[in-house]
Amino acid sequence: NRWGYFPSISAGWIMSNEAFMESTKNYLDLLKIRASWGQNGNQDIDPFQYLATISFLKSNYFFGPDKQTISSGAYPDILPNKDVTWETSEQLDLGLDARFFGGRLGLSFDYYLKTTKDWLVQAPILDSYGTSAPYINGGDVRNQGIEMALNWNDQIGQVKYNIGGSLSDAWSKVLELANNENVPNEGKNENRLIGMPRQALYVYQTDGIFQSADEVAAYYEKYYWNADHSGPKANNILPAPQEASTNTLRPGARKVVDLNGDGAITKDDLYYAGDMAPRLTFGFKLGLEWKGIDFSAFFQGVGKQVLLRGGYLAAPWTTNYVLQNKNFAGKMWSENNRDAEYTIASRDQNFNKWNYNNKDVSVQNNRYVRLKSLVVGYSLPQKWISKAGLSKLRVYFSGDDLWEWTKVKDGYDPEYGENSNNTFPFSRLLTFGVDVTF
Repeated sequence: NRWGYFPSISAGWIMSNEAFMESTKNYLDLLKIRASWGQNGNQDIDPFQYLATISFLKSNYFFGPDKQTISSGAYPDILPNKDVTWETSEQLDLGLDARFFGGRLGLSFDYYLKTTKDWLVQAPILDSYGTSAPYINGGDVRNQGIEMALNWNDQIGQVKYNIGGSLSDAWSKVLELANNENVPNEGKNENRLIGMPRQALYVYQTDGIFQSADEVAAYYEKYYWNADHSGPKANNILPAPQEASTNTLRPGARKVVDLNGDGAITKDDLYYAGDMAPRLTFGFKLGLEWKGIDFSAFFQGVGKQVLLRGGYLAAPWTTNYVLQNKNFAGKMWSENNRDAEYTIASRDQNFNKWNYNNKDVSVQNNRYVRLKSLVVGYSLPQKWISKAGLSKLRVYFSGDDLWEWTKVKDGYDPEYGENSNNTFPFSRLLTFGVDVTF
């Protein structure tokens, strides 16, 4: 299966050139319809997957009664799969381009449907095989979406201006996976659940914070202990009740809901919280020129996305040896602050992780819009600078990331997604400059 055949075809029709469109010439400059279909092959995996290749790495062994003599060994480092073949991505694209009013108004639109077949994935195998898992053609995935852009350019007197925007949306579904039980795990389930998005999020639903020891005891009685109190219920995930431990439920801890109503808190209580991939991404720009003054601005954002906050700084003291987010201060549960957003302060990382990891309180709406770029400049008149031998002298101010509106509530940068510790501290950039052309 070393060779693959991946055809493609495309076609376009400029409708505005047809005789039956003659009546639109006074406002329609161009109308073009596009369509394309094609396949791409992917073989981006380690070579020789069809052979049981031999490795000499980390294969030394000691023979003899004294175990002092080192002998070099070798072992097959992969289970071969002679049937593995190319992964094929098949894409259909339908598009439209249009220009109106002497080119002042431009419009483009695309719809695409991409299906990846014979997806190259590593098969799950038992550790007892003692070697690496083989790659198989183990699934099909579908991605589809739209992209559109609208732009206007014009001049009123001495004022030139432009305004434009773009919007794109994409969504996915896993169609087939080999050797898959289709049971969700806690958190992000990436490329593993049939019928769900490629980044499906599953979390536990919570119901506030324990307010008293009696409330904790009743909760343990109902959801933790089996019928004769000899041990916990099967598959229970609750921290064990303990007298002298910080990693146990107590006033100020988080309550998890028995969502399926079976009388126990288990992984069966997970629920689908959304697609972690960004949806409805957009951009908006505007520009202006008038008597040497120039102005431009660009806004960017995401209209729909859920994220599960992770990393060292996701919630109070989920990692207890690092500095904490100042947004947590004053919002933690105590006897005097019972209606708090965050649970009781604790240095026990495991206790804190119970309160926040894979819980709905750590799911955030990552919707935002940000002023990515703002530039204001002034070019001095030619008559002022020509005597100095200059052809252009422009002074300007530019700013990056000057403003944003966001639904993210813990102060982290919405552009960087779920992790709380994968970037430098957010900063805004202000620049003043001079452009000189001789």
